[in-house]
Amino acid sequence: MPSKSLDISNPAVEAILADYQRYHLVLVIVSSLLLLGVATLIVLCWRRLRAARRSAAGASRRQNWTLLAFIVGGILVALFLGLIDLANFSTVLDPAHGFAGVKMHSEGYSNWVASGSASIPAEVQRLVDARLSWQRPKAIIVTVLLITAVAASAWIWRKWITRAYASRLANAGLFASGLTFAAVSLLLMLMVMGNTQAAFAPIAMSLAFG
Repeated sequence: MPSKSLDISNPAVEAILADYQRYHLVLVIVSSLLLLGVATLIVLCWRRLRAARRSAAGASRRQNWTLLAFIVGGILVALFLGLIDLANFSTVLDPAHGFAGVKMHSEGYSNWVASGSASIPAEVQRLVDARLSWQRPKAIIVTVLLITAVAASAWIWRKWITRAYASRLANAGLFASGLTFAAVSLLLMLMVMGNTQAAFAPIAMSLAFG
C-alpha cells in the first residue's frame, strides 16, 4: 500500500511516522559519529605529515604519498557522510514528506492503519520481533568488526610508513593488507549504519521489507 494518502491524525500513522523519523535520526547520529572519527583521522594525518616535512630528515616519499592519500580519501568519505547527514536530517524535520514516497508491502500496514490504534498489532509485533532477533546481534557484531578493522588498518599503515622491508614481496603484502583492511572498514561502516538504524527503529523497516 502506498503511503501517499497519509492521515497524520490517525494514531496508527502517527506511531509509524515516529518510528520512521527515529530511523533517520539514528542514521544522522551514527553518520555524525563516523564523520567525527574520519575528521580526526584527517587532522592526525595532516599533523604527522607536517611534522615529518619539518624534521631534519624530511618526509620520505612513502610517508608523503601515503599520508596525502589518507587525507584526500578521508575528505571524500567525510563529504559522503556529510551528504548522508543533510539528506536524513531533512527527513527528521519532515518525516511525513519522506514517508510519502515509501511503499508498504506488508498487509499488516493496511490493517494497522485501518484500525486507527496507536498500539502495535500482534501481526506487526511478530515482524518486528523477528527482525530484531537478528538485526540487533548483527549491529553489535559489525560494530565490533569495524573497530577491529580500523585498528588493524591503522597498525598496518603505521608499519608501512615507518618500516620498509628488504623483500619486495613483504612490502607488497603489507601494502595489499593495508588496502584490504581499509576497504573492509568502509564496507563495515555502511553495514554499521544500516543495521543500527533497523535495530533502533524496526517498525517501518519491518512493514516495508518484512
